Amino acid sequence: ARSDASTTDYNFVLDNYIEYADNTHIPRLRGKAERNKLLAAIHSSHWAVLCSIVTAGCFLTYAISNHSPFLRADLSQAIVITVVVATFPEIAASSGAGAFAGMASDVAIPNFAWLALLALATSGVWMLFHRFKILVGCGGRLGTCAFIAMNLTVAFVAMPSRTVPWSLYGDSNRLWSGRIELVPSILSVLSSTFLSAAAGAVRLKSEIPLNPVQAPTTMALVCMLILEPTGFVYTGQMDAGFAVGSFVAMASDHYLPSIPDFAGAGFISGLWILLLDPFFIDFGGKKGFTSFCGFTTYVGIMRLVCRKRAGKDN
Repeated sequence: ARSDASTTDYNFVLDNYIEYADNTHIPRLRGKAERNKLLAAIHSSHWAVLCSIVTAGCFLTYAISNHSPFLRADLSQAIVITVVVATFPEIAASSGAGAFAGMASDVAIPNFAWLALLALATSGVWMLFHRFKILVGCGGRLGTCAFIAMNLTVAFVAMPSRTVPWSLYGDSNRLWSGRIELVPSILSVLSSTFLSAAAGAVRLKSEIPLNPVQAPTTMALVCMLILEPTGFVYTGQMDAGFAVGSFVAMASDHYLPSIPDFAGAGFISGLWILLLDPFFIDFGGKKGFTSFCGFTTYVGIMRLVCRKRAGKDN
């Protein structure tokens, strides 16, 4: 005899989870986890799970960019976040915060012991961001969290102990004229603008809410993987633009309500790549902080323009 499908007890639950990058409610189909405490903790975003994911993201990104296979940090973080989010999308923001911190080079973070300290600092800062909803919905939020943790680690511990040189904050003898070239600079800005606009369009046009970390990161990873085997001489600069653009595209549509807004914020962030290039050399979270600077600059300009227009109308 065939059982009635209406009485079948499926081991799946359809519900929503909160994406902590911008507090969006995202629909998900997940397995029941009443008897599995680890899965239940992941689904409920327990603080211990979030800190563990931050640490894991930090170590994985650092390991594959500073050790074999020595991938570029931009590519490494995109791979780590994409894999984590494809498995457990609830912890996307935590994996992003950790991965962005792990983008530090072995000059700024010399070994895994220092990396453990950075991961601890990032976990602490992320818990504050998460608990008090700091910068919720802002582009570059996760990277800014990692950037703050990176500064706490090197400025208060690593540099005073002379393990890391203070010159990483900037060398007055080698500023823009010694680092910036025209063609790669243009490609970085265009890459940031394109990725931000494209990922913003996908999120805005979707019929259901998309994870704001997953969609931009996946698109950036695809672009990087397409470009990687070509051997193009400016692949690194374009990857940097793709990364920054994807961080901008994680912003809430409350701040960037249209595709031109995403493109504009991506363009301004591309300019910030050039502005900050001589400073915070090899810092984890630098590109996320760069996107936050571009995002806030664009939003500030647009609000100023809107106020002036409103004043003229009155």
